[in-house]
Amino acid sequence: MQKTATCEQRIDESLARELDTLREFEACDWDVTSDGVEFDHHALSYEWSADAGRFVYLLSTGGPQTEFRFAVDMVGLYGQDLKLASITYHYLDWFDGAERELTGSDYELVQQIFDRYHVC
Repeated sequence: MQKTATCEQRIDESLARELDTLREFEACDWDVTSDGVEFDHHALSYEWSADAGRFVYLLSTGGPQTEFRFAVDMVGLYGQDLKLASITYHYLDWFDGAERELTGSDYELVQQIFDRYHVC
């Protein structure tokens, strides 16, 4: 019986695929890819998690579940403004999980999702 690869072993390839897809969306002005996929339908959801102080851009569920998490700091006199603190990619599969913090051009690419869709 062959052992299934861990999330840590699979995350980098998964992240690379997602970033390639997002680069294709960026190249077509965040509209529709050459395969006819609409950006607004790419993610399953984009939701605010107030208790965790983050937005989650959910890409897939079940096994594995993949998502980008946007950690934010509340700024301003009453915390009405959001400042993006970090972006991480999560690969989760049945009692296992791995994450990568985005940096550089990958961070800038995915930040465009946050800039486009977050609402205060």
